Amino acid sequence: MRHTFTKIFCFSASAESHGRVTGHNYKLGVTVDGLEENAEGGFEEAVQKALIEKIHSRDLGTDVDFLKGKALGDQALLEIFGGIIQKIIAPLGLRSLTLERDERTIRTLIFLPEFPKISHDR
Repeated sequence: MRHTFTKIFCFSASAESHGRVTGHNYKLGVTVDGLEENAEGGFEEAVQKALIEKIHSRDLGTDVDFLKGKALGDQALLEIFGGIIQKIIAPLGLRSLTLERDERTIRTLIFLPEFPKISHDR
């Protein structure tokens, strides 16, 4: 049976902002559609290897190649992380990503399914 599944990944990271280096203990929620019940472990391992191991305990702006020179706000991180996760989980559908920077700051990025293209050929 296929279902919608959310996995929470925890990682710590720092980044420079306005001349100050700040660190956070993040929680990244990844929600996918179409996951088989027995595939949860493989899904978790794939995200862990492709993303979390590359960003955990790192300075995002200097230690992570795919983030160097990029804006490191929550929204930008979600968009970049989403692109990475979409590639590794295909053909599953990425429904949403939620990034919790602290207990008061949570941002969610919803991924809408692509609408079918309509042909107007006559």
